[in-house]
Amino acid sequence: SPTTSLGRKMAHYKAHYLHTLEDGFIICPLEIHMRLETSSHQLEIEVGRSAHMPLEERICQMSHQGIETKEHYVKHYCFL
Repeated sequence: SPTTSLGRKMAHYKAHYLHTLEDGFIICPLEIHMRLETSSHQLEIEVGRSAHMPLEERICQMSHQGIETKEHYVKHYCFL
């Protein structure tokens, strides 16, 4: 039946593509990865590039420490 099939698909998606944190917040590692790899994000490294901002001024707006690159974001904010 369509409902059973949908249930299996959702269970597969949840098991392989979602991660639930202790506080119940759900994140999708695949989505994060794809956004970072396709530069479809709002990290300062890209925002500053389009604004012609010097590299050393593209500081992380959350930690105010270091240039906000993809590597910086993954190291400090992806808890997977």
